[in-house]
Amino acid sequence: NYLGYALVIRGLVDDDEREFSVGIGKAAQKKHDFCVGDEITGGKSGDRHRTY
Repeated sequence: NYLGYALVIRGLVDDDEREFSVGIGKAAQKKHDFCVGDEITGGKSGDRHRTY
């Protein structure tokens, strides 16, 4: 059965730079249309933007 997408993300978690994975479903992929090379930023405010 299809379970969704696995994203491998390189970034900071609690000031520790590392690589981690996140699982998302079809609806999240359709909404955000993630692609290889995307840069996604966010903070505690919840604001996010993408750069290419």
